[in-house]
Amino acid sequence: ASLQAADVSLVSSPAQFKMADANEQAMQQDDAHDELTDFLRQLLTRVPGLTGALLSDREGVSILAVGDDAGSAENCVHAGRVVLATTNSDKLGAGKTEQVTSFWDGKVLVQFDLDPLVVTLIGSADVNVGLISSMREEIFQNVDYLRNTLDFDPVE
Repeated sequence: ASLQAADVSLVSSPAQFKMADANEQAMQQDDAHDELTDFLRQLLTRVPGLTGALLSDREGVSILAVGDDAGSAENCVHAGRVVLATTNSDKLGAGKTEQVTSFWDGKVLVQFDLDPLVVTLIGSADVNVGLISSMREEIFQNVDYLRNTLDFDPVE
């Protein structure tokens, strides 16, 4: 039996390509999510005193939380506040702020603005902030794929 042109076009219709592309993209996003989760868990073991990591959008909505109470409402609220601080520092002419560190009794938050995402690292009072800050590029690189695959409206 010879293969007809009509048979070939049915096998490779544009709708099938779109479905295959969508399925492949979903699998890639799942892989990126798993890799990012593993990376954040590794950070918790590499940095003494680091107890949690939160990836959120610019409004503080939790996307991924790893560790003790990382996704708590309090930490999500703080993630949203870092956006206000970075936006206002830029308006004051101080330039783009990429990192904000906050100290409380018994707790330290180190937050990275990765527009449209925010990474919040939560540590005990004795966490090594310098070590966390030195990992900024590594954190950016690990979040970058997920940041670029998500569809967000830019905040102005």
